[in-house]
Amino acid sequence: MGNYDLGLIVMDVSGWTKAAEEAPRSGSDPQQSIRSLLDHSQFTGYFRCVECNAAGAWEFTTVFFGLELLGYVLRANFEEEELNSGYMIGRIELHNGMSPRWATQGEEGFFRAVEERARQQFALEQIWQLVS
Repeated sequence: MGNYDLGLIVMDVSGWTKAAEEAPRSGSDPQQSIRSLLDHSQFTGYFRCVECNAAGAWEFTTVFFGLELLGYVLRANFEEEELNSGYMIGRIELHNGMSPRWATQGEEGFFRAVEERARQQFALEQIWQLVS
């Protein structure tokens, strides 16, 4: 466990709205509702686990982080103030349509794409050698 810099926090308001609308119907507990809101948030901070070098599937150690994030969005919305540099409303989407929750998940997606491209290139070279 450790503390990590989350970087820019990007909040997908449409996802938050959907999660908030579904919470009362599902009868979920408040902590599950906050986790659901966090599922519609993205973080640009680049970090890996110091223990295992994992790049994602992170969990927050306290529900208060989600409440703080929700409070900030509501305050900014009602007061019509500029969001500070630590928060942004929107959604991060990469050139290939992937929308990673963590920056390191985007990196791993790029690595997989490069590996796949290399396999395809190798196969094309083998075919080219057969026909030439």
